[in-house]
Amino acid sequence: MNFWFVAAAATSFVTFLVHLVLGGREIARPLLAADLQAKPKYTSYYCWHMVTITIAAVALAFALAALPGRTGDLALFATGLSLLFLLWNIVMIVSRRLRFLHYPQWSLFLPGTLLGIVGLMA
Repeated sequence: MNFWFVAAAATSFVTFLVHLVLGGREIARPLLAADLQAKPKYTSYYCWHMVTITIAAVALAFALAALPGRTGDLALFATGLSLLFLLWNIVMIVSRRLRFLHYPQWSLFLPGTLLGIVGLMA
């Protein structure tokens, strides 16, 4: 069993919960209450749910990759997604001159990404 992937699964699951609970309260709920046209509002709401599902899938992929006899393919996929989410958040913050503390999503993806990288090298 690869305990690095177990740790990556756990931190990714925590990221999923933070996204679901805090993101639901601070992002999804205000989005639905916003005075926007139906297409952009519900497309954004749909995308929020796609991200929720994707983060859960990343946690599941790390958990499955941790099982004895498994290859690192799922972990490579999960690490790659986690890294891309982390990097895109930083690119968005820097390119739009936003505040890192206002968009902390990158920090939620950092532990799973690092643990995934270490697990892949183990």
